[in-house]
Amino acid sequence: TERVSPQIDTALASGYAFGYWTLNGQRIASPDGIARRQVKLTVNGASELVAHFFLPDQDTDADGMPDWWEWNSFGSLNPSGQSDPDGDGLTIEYERSRGLASANPDILKDGGIAARLSAPLQYENGSRKIITIRSSPRGIVAEEERRLAVNSEFASNHYDFSGIYSGYQFTHWSRNGVRVADGLGYSRNRLVFNLTEDTELVAHFVPFGDDTDSDGIPDHAELRIADNLGIMGPGSDPDGDGIPMASEYRMGLSPLSKDLIRDGGIASRLSAPADLQFKVPPLTLKPERLRIANESASGTLVGALSLSPAIPGRTYQFTLELGTGGEHNGRFAITGNELRLTSTLSVPERVLWVRIRATDDLGMVRTWQTTVAVSAAGVMDGQTSFTYWISQWPNLVSSPPEADPDGDGTSNLLEFVLGSDPSLPNSTAVPSVNIINGNLTFTFRRSEASKIADLALSVEAGEDLLSWPLRYSVSPGTPSSGVQIQENGTEPDTITVTVPGPLTRRFVRLRADLAP
Repeated sequence: TERVSPQIDTALASGYAFGYWTLNGQRIASPDGIARRQVKLTVNGASELVAHFFLPDQDTDADGMPDWWEWNSFGSLNPSGQSDPDGDGLTIEYERSRGLASANPDILKDGGIAARLSAPLQYENGSRKIITIRSSPRGIVAEEERRLAVNSEFASNHYDFSGIYSGYQFTHWSRNGVRVADGLGYSRNRLVFNLTEDTELVAHFVPFGDDTDSDGIPDHAELRIADNLGIMGPGSDPDGDGIPMASEYRMGLSPLSKDLIRDGGIASRLSAPADLQFKVPPLTLKPERLRIANESASGTLVGALSLSPAIPGRTYQFTLELGTGGEHNGRFAITGNELRLTSTLSVPERVLWVRIRATDDLGMVRTWQTTVAVSAAGVMDGQTSFTYWISQWPNLVSSPPEADPDGDGTSNLLEFVLGSDPSLPNSTAVPSVNIINGNLTFTFRRSEASKIADLALSVEAGEDLLSWPLRYSVSPGTPSSGVQIQENGTEPDTITVTVPGPLTRRFVRLRADLAP
């Protein structure tokens, strides 16, 4: 299969200059020996194509020729400025100074006139000064040259000390070769001054995370404080607060501002940037209501815990957590995702409180204060009477079926049907209404506990709020036509009632009645 590499141009890439390509370790060059900037190859087996880059100012052999240019032109650092690789009698130094090709022979003869266009020139009378801006290493910021009026105010770019720029971190500015610092000797990340002379501004950077002297303090942090890496170390205390630099970095404190640490109080710290996901429903602990029969033996499974809706690819670890709502934690243990009894259950309480904590694989934590309903010995079929169900809230101000102690507009009996909390306002899972193919659909969830023979459940519809001529029986007995019941195992049933159209105006309500 034929493949073509990217074309690498002469511009710097992330502050680096291109040298050459290698294919399986072999440098790729044209017949004149100059490295190709694009490689076309036929792949007949495993092939590794590597583009080699160099810092633009790097000159390892100190021969006045940058390494990237030597590798690009000759494939090694062997030539010197006095070498003549193309054998034309002209040295590399001579040819480079005149813009000639060092890999191709040149012939120079007497006579004639050689002319070359210069770069654009601008003649000045001294009323303007030149300011040059670049980075070290080159290429991290765009190089530019300006001419400004004498004494005009100039403001440099602002570079964040904690920012990342093409894989580098900012350390300091230099102005005509002199590091610019504030009154305490710390680097400035922005310069504002009046231009009185030709000026070169250089923004200095070091590779992200580098710790050249292996002292535990990143190079960028040390060079922000001092001129070289030998001045500051892990035991240094530049702000004089008695806390060494290594400790301040470990605790997320600033080594340039005095910190006062005292016993007690609350410490707050900004987190790392976090991604927020919107329109994601909150996770719910399943099953929402746990149940166990009194006199159950030690080790009896109370419930297998899970979260709903499940987020693909995420895993969760469940634990019992002390705190409000965990008064009866000691009677239970969690192994994996299973909540089990730790001893034979023999209690007078109808409800036991547990506090469960879920931690996901990203360290996110959610905590629930939930209950375990204790039924009579041997009763574990999920069904119960309304009287037993309402007894789980002994402190309700009013417990009759028609009462609404939490004032949320839903009676105790309907909260029993919908599986909500009669002591907590707005805990009800509100039924939904939709129009599908011209028909009205009314959907709600029915708790397993409320599927009892002495409770009559129906949906009624009408054109006003005074009369309800249409009635759809849900239970007991055979459901009416138009009633669809979806069984969900131990989870609440999903019940959908369809009221046929055409519709002008319809009101729908859920009705529950207990047999006398």
